[in-house]
Amino acid sequence: MRSVYYCCAFFLVFLGISTACTQQTHELLRVEPRVLHVEIDKSVLEPRLSVFFTCRSKEEYVGFYTMKIVNTNTGLTWHIRQDQLSFFKINNNGQEQYMVGTNKIVFPDGRILPGSYSISVFELNRTETTLPFSLPPQDILDTHFPVTVSIRENKAYFETNVPITSVSCLLLGVDREPFLVHRYAYHEQLDLSTILHESPDTHSVQFMFDINGRIFLSRIYAITEPTDTSEQASIHLTEPTDK
Repeated sequence: MRSVYYCCAFFLVFLGISTACTQQTHELLRVEPRVLHVEIDKSVLEPRLSVFFTCRSKEEYVGFYTMKIVNTNTGLTWHIRQDQLSFFKINNNGQEQYMVGTNKIVFPDGRILPGSYSISVFELNRTETTLPFSLPPQDILDTHFPVTVSIRENKAYFETNVPITSVSCLLLGVDREPFLVHRYAYHEQLDLSTILHESPDTHSVQFMFDINGRIFLSRIYAITEPTDTSEQASIHLTEPTDK
């Protein structure tokens, strides 16, 4: 009887370990490649390749080890380590999802390379998953950031002459990496007070605009505490910084 008990116990332990190992592996749900037009200095733009995967939960990010992206037409290869990947949660009008990837892939000479790509994700258990994607030929690139952003009293104001579909506020930590993204339908102003007070670890923010299917990412706006002790505890955003 005791031997049967130990066999059952061993089976339950083995089943638990197997289940845990299965949960640590994950299926790449969806890859989202796109070209970002990043404001790098006083409205000057630089194109960057952004590639992100959708994750079901925070635990799935742990499995990522390295990522490799190859332009199959030229053989140009980017290797991205785990500490170079961004992992954050998106709050899309109340619906949440987790993303892992990077938006910092720079093209040679600032010229977008259209055509076929492959992306390979290497996990800690040595599993490799490869998926294809492609970038269509790009139209003439914009040379200046199309939105003027100003910050006053914890509110962001946007001035532009082009139609904007949506605006996202990226909350960045001390490492200047996003950890939470709020996405909204476009309005000419955005009150930041609530989202910043709900996320006290925010050190800076960026704004991302969807304009006619193109994605534009603003420079980084740093957050500083008020210098006047008579002021109420509030968050002040400084002008853009590239430091």
